[in-house]
Amino acid sequence: MVMTKGTRTLKRSMNFMTKIGFDLDGVLYDWHRVAYEWVVENKEGFNVPYGRFWTEWINNSKHRMLADFLVKAPVFVTTIIMSEPMREMLWGLAKNSELFYITARPKEAHFGTRWWIKTSKIPNPENLFFAQDKLPLIINHEIDYFVEDRTKNALALQNHTKVILVAKPWNELIQEEFPTIQSVLELPELLETI
Repeated sequence: MVMTKGTRTLKRSMNFMTKIGFDLDGVLYDWHRVAYEWVVENKEGFNVPYGRFWTEWINNSKHRMLADFLVKAPVFVTTIIMSEPMREMLWGLAKNSELFYITARPKEAHFGTRWWIKTSKIPNPENLFFAQDKLPLIINHEIDYFVEDRTKNALALQNHTKVILVAKPWNELIQEEFPTIQSVLELPELLETI
């Protein structure tokens, strides 16, 4: 069930906690920047701009081995420490909401992801889930809002939760279809308006 503004208001007035889900990579964790910088530093003569790298270059079948390496290398999921403003934003949301973290990271990155969640000291760490298909978790946990950056996921989830898009080069074509923020730090302000 997609919650309308009216049912969300009713839910709040009845003291039901809002449930907010977050993707990790591209939303709470700048994995794309970490992976891109590694490629720039380690691939001699590499000069593809960031946006083009993620929208065209990496999707070329001749770069499949590099793409698989980037996705599965555990070091890329533990490189960045969560910023204090982001941690504070999450704890602020957690005062009135239950938070969920749903990622499609492969099993090779699970240990590093759990370590990162623990060391980030964010609310509701028990609500970390790994799933290629996020929809069953969103339905089962009745998540009201889901913050996502991938086009495929946003489109698949839109009839089951209120999707909030974080603007990225790879989702430019659908930014007009969803409430869109430039940074996840803008989320609390956006939630006041929808």
